[in-house]
Amino acid sequence: MADSTARDRDALADRELEQASGGMSIDEIRDLTDSYRNFLEHANNAVKTASDLLKDQAQRL
Repeated sequence: MADSTARDRDALADRELEQASGGMSIDEIRDLTDSYRNFLEHANNAVKTASDLLKDQAQRL
């Protein structure tokens, strides 16, 4: 009975999240989150690379 209640509660929470997210499923939200995290990681790496290049240039001056 407790397992059924927990599953029902989880299903309700999933439906509420889906409605609040404009109809996106939980898997779509996770995929979007993973893509955004990947984008931020690449952007951070690009900033580090640019920073390192600028430091190298500054040391040469």
